[in-house]
Amino acid sequence: MMDIDGTLLDEKGKITPRTRAAVRSALEAGILVTLATARRHFSAALFAADLGLDAPIVSYDGALICEHPDSAIWHTDPLPALLGQAAIDAIKRYGMQPIVQYSLPDGEHVCTGPESGDTVWEANYLRIFSAQIERRSLDDLCADEHDPLRVVAFGPEDRLELVAAELRRLPCQLYFNPLGSYHSPELSVMSPTASKGNALSVIASRLNIPMSQTVTIGDSFNDISMLGVAGLGVAMGQAPHEVRTTAHVLTLPNTDDGAAVAIERYILSTLNGHHPR
Repeated sequence: MMDIDGTLLDEKGKITPRTRAAVRSALEAGILVTLATARRHFSAALFAADLGLDAPIVSYDGALICEHPDSAIWHTDPLPALLGQAAIDAIKRYGMQPIVQYSLPDGEHVCTGPESGDTVWEANYLRIFSAQIERRSLDDLCADEHDPLRVVAFGPEDRLELVAAELRRLPCQLYFNPLGSYHSPELSVMSPTASKGNALSVIASRLNIPMSQTVTIGDSFNDISMLGVAGLGVAMGQAPHEVRTTAHVLTLPNTDDGAAVAIERYILSTLNGHHPR
């Protein structure tokens, strides 16, 4: 199981030829290769299709597992709507625009507040996904809806920390990214049990794969759970200290084909009877 940003992708956001070849060799050897990401499923599925994967894909940091390529839902771990609305209210109090993400039977669904509440912080996100976003009153973003997979706020770090301080007393999980994919600090509020590590356990159990035979590769704090529970957790060379100390082994950074090196050294070499060094 591989993270996408900072792991599968290089510093330019591309899959390098060496990484692509390593994934292809693993697939040809009968290895199940899958992805685990903070991204939404539709985005993760694009990379899965590019690599020719046929496996359940983990998105929303473990809150959603969908089969690929047919997108059938395997597992969800949503945030209760009452907690989602509490997060929305806190984000609103500090002058930021909450974004609520759902998984519905007819696909992924995103709600946010009226345009009058938009700020520069979430502008890139709203611009990219404008066609997919429904505008609603902030008072009922979670009303009459399924429990959301995630509530997200983009904003300055000091205000996001104030929101986090309020929410830490509630039974929810917080992920902070100082510079996310949309070029802004972001805070995600999720179910307390949603994680990539739990998602790995779900997949392994359903497919009867011993956890001792699983390998995970990641580079960031939201990868710690899967690095810790896998049979072998591999941290990317550029990963923060806390991530590297959780993993069993370290590979090169994503600027130097670290994911490919990990696949070659810790998966393909063992299939060929070589002990990784």
